[in-house]
Amino acid sequence: MTSRSDDRRKLFVLIGTCISFGLQYLLLRNPDFRRAYRFKAYRTDRHQQFMADLCIPDEELAEAEVVAFHPPGWADWGNEEAYRSLLRSIPKHVQRISYPYPVFPALWPFHCYDTRNECATNEPTPELIPPQYPYGDAWVLSKIRKGIPAGKILEEYMNLDIPSVTDVDGLLRKSIEIQKDKERDTKIKVLDYVMDNFRKEKTFITMNHVGNYTIFHMANQIFDMLGIKKLDEKILRQLGELISFEIPIHPSVIRHFDLQHVNRDTRYAIDLFKRQTFEEYMEDYIHFR
Repeated sequence: MTSRSDDRRKLFVLIGTCISFGLQYLLLRNPDFRRAYRFKAYRTDRHQQFMADLCIPDEELAEAEVVAFHPPGWADWGNEEAYRSLLRSIPKHVQRISYPYPVFPALWPFHCYDTRNECATNEPTPELIPPQYPYGDAWVLSKIRKGIPAGKILEEYMNLDIPSVTDVDGLLRKSIEIQKDKERDTKIKVLDYVMDNFRKEKTFITMNHVGNYTIFHMANQIFDMLGIKKLDEKILRQLGELISFEIPIHPSVIRHFDLQHVNRDTRYAIDLFKRQTFEEYMEDYIHFR
């Protein structure tokens, strides 16, 4: 076995949020990449605060051949100045690959934070984990606050035509404008790909989590920049979603955007165990305590 001191491969450092889990997987699935590079990841997300202090040892940055990262403004680190300082400390000889952390709210126009997560029961569940709904729904919450019965809320929601009560097209245009401006700061581009493909492919699985097709598009751009052969698209047929988990899309939004990859009866991977339709998911969500 080759020791690290004898490892002649170059060092690739990946800095990022939850999206970096999917990128890491696809980068390391490429044998040409593994032959050429050692890999180290630094990231912060709500589950793993690996980089809470936004600090990477200077000697590791000096050793790196490539550093891939989100430019400031693409992710809310909670300590922007420390992150800018970290990026300034990357030596000039290092190849920099900047990549986005895009969002796509138009498919989930009522997304909000649900404070019920803060006081939810910790009673045992069949899934062995407490229920959590990090992606809240403002329309449902407004009905709950009014004291409307759960069954009535679900019935009304399933019959609601969301595009008639909120401007989903305007939300999409705003998202495009924001990301088009931000993408000027990234070497990796995704916006055009998403706009060309979001109707026929799962380019996003939540409002801030890209799907496998988008991650694949990003990874292959990185391989291009490194002079490494791209992955074949057939790998996508072998994978569940790399960034978990999915949030169902309301049937009226599916109709409005003519989405071809989902329908009213599609089952989404809600967590490690459940595969639910939109209606099943919302019934559980309405009853969440």
